[in-house]
Amino acid sequence: MAGSKDTPAASQNTQQALDLEKVTDYVEEKELDTEKVQKAMSFVMSTEKQENLEEQKQRAQELAAVKINEEDVELIVNELDVPRPSAELTLREHKGDVIAALRAIIAN
Repeated sequence: MAGSKDTPAASQNTQQALDLEKVTDYVEEKELDTEKVQKAMSFVMSTEKQENLEEQKQRAQELAAVKINEEDVELIVNELDVPRPSAELTLREHKGDVIAALRAIIAN
């Protein structure tokens, strides 16, 4: 009879061990899914950063190609007390149009 009492207890222990294994597997799968998501997000973020850098380089090249008058730069720097790089950038963004550049600087 002692053997028959151990059998249900052993069976119950086995079932509990299996249940615990299922929970552990579920948690491990969740952790793996989280790692996959983090890796995917890192890849997406790095791709976006590269695209942004390429766009910024292209924009800088486009702006560098715009011809601006030195007198217009001096006007903006002296009259509006704007740093030279900002004055040049604003003029280039407005394709050398000093009036549009002045309006943009005043509006900001």
